[in-house]
Amino acid sequence: MDDLQVYKAPKDIPGREDYKVRVRQPEGEWHSLFIYEVKVDMHEVRPASMAYFDLEGTVEVEVTCLYTEIDCVNIAPASREVTYEHHGNTILFKLPRNDSVSSLRLMNSQDFIL
Repeated sequence: MDDLQVYKAPKDIPGREDYKVRVRQPEGEWHSLFIYEVKVDMHEVRPASMAYFDLEGTVEVEVTCLYTEIDCVNIAPASREVTYEHHGNTILFKLPRNDSVSSLRLMNSQDFIL
């Protein structure tokens, strides 16, 4: 059974507007995700963007950087060997059933954590 759960934006928490993230079950309707600001790196703390969703089954993810083109993509963990399509400031990738991605680094931009 495939199931995708997205969550509404929390009240009184400002979102980040540097990325647009959408998810869907294959060939299904796209759902936009709320983008949180989080702090990363214990030694040189800096802001990053984060979104989340729950899934059971396969999901397609589209990430668009709203302030620059993306030069390089690093999806972690690398052992998952997630392939992606890259077009200017947008990447599209598919997570197969029971797979997960802990972070997505878009070069020439800040970290994006999914």
